[in-house]
Parts: sequence; structure tokens; C-alpha cells
Amino acid sequence: MLLINCKNYTNMSDNDTRNFVRGAHEVSRNSGTEIVISPPQHLLKWLTGLGINIMAQHVDTASPGSSTGHITPELLKNSGIYGTIINHSEHRIPPDDIKKTIHTLKELKMVSVVCTQSVDETIMCARMRPDYVAIEPPELIGTGKSISTQQPTLIRDARSGMNKLDTHTRLLCGAGIVNGRDVSAALRLGASGVLVASGVVKVDEPLQVLEELADAFVHQPEEK
Repeated sequence: MLLINCKNYTNMSDNDTRNFVRGAHEVSRNSGTEIVISPPQHLLKWLTGLGINIMAQHVDTASPGSSTGHITPELLKNSGIYGTIINHSEHRIPPDDIKKTIHTLKELKMVSVVCTQSVDETIMCARMRPDYVAIEPPELIGTGKSISTQQPTLIRDARSGMNKLDTHTRLLCGAGIVNGRDVSAALRLGASGVLVASGVVKVDEPLQVLEELADAFVHQPEEK
């Protein structure tokens, strides 16, 4: 999975986002790589039906009904949303809420991606059996310095620890990923995919970068 977190960047908050999602569909179809887009929350429903799975950036543990201002998994499901990111470094939640959210998403047949900051937290969350855990050292987020080249042992150790568990949870990694070589290194270290934000969203030609990242899942780029 190539998961793009658009966060709340203003250049991904209107019609430009819709064009990006359409372009991402073409990239996914041409490369054969699964691409998932996590746009600003106010665009979620508007971006469904364009050929790309749309994922929320956060969801609350509240239930439908008297829960003003909360984002409930059930209503996201009704709107055709694929799943949600949980516990991102910019929106951390307690472990009990992580576990409850994973359980609710499983019941709704939605995909869960739990973000973690360390190997220990990755193993702890993998025991909760989400679909994915995404290890992202916060000090590398947005730096352009990739986890797969700067801190490769985090990916390797997380993969090793998860292999000892009775779980089908898959490993993603993120933080500082900006090119195909970063993706290729992550896959070699044992990740099943990557989580990317500013490396795609903040560049001048996001679809061009997205194409390079997607192609790295199929073709190993040459080392420079």
C-alpha cells in the first residue's frame, strides 16, 4: 500500500485534491500499485467514487446519535470511506481508544492503519490486530530524511518483532520518504508499504513524484 496523507495542507483542500485523486487512479492503474488517499476530513465523501480508496485521517470512539462534532466510524462507512488512520503523531490517542477503534472498524469491515513512533509501540499495537501499523519516528516527519535510509533498524526490528506474533497485521513505514529509492529500501527492510505526506503533497508536481513512488513497488530504482 502507498498511503498518501494530505493532512490539512491548503493546496489539497479543494478542486486540486479532486484532480490529484483522479491522477492517482491513473498512476495506480498503470503501475499496479495500491494507492490510498487520506484527504482533509471535509473532503472525504466528495472524493469517493473516483477509483481510489479514500481513508480518513482520524476517527473518534463516539457512536452515532448525540455526539456533536465527533467523527464516527459508522457514518464514514455509510459514506463509502475505506478506513482510517489512527494515532498519527499529530493526533495521538490513548491505547484503550486505539483498541476500541480497531475493534469497531473490524466489525464494519473497514481498514485500520495505526501509526506508531517506536518499535515497542509497534509491537504493542500489532497485538491489537489492526490491518496495518505504520512506524514513523516523529523527528523525521517532514524532514525529507527517510526512515528507510536514516533509521533502517527501526523497520527491520519492527518487522522482526511482528514476525513473532500470531497476527496478519502488515507493516508500513513513514517519515521523510521522498523518492523511489526510499520506497525500495523500505520494502527490502520488510515493510509492506509506505505512508507519505509532504514528500508528495508539498511538491510542485505531486503526480510525478507519486508515479516514481508507485513504480518503486514494481521496479527497483538504481542506486546513486
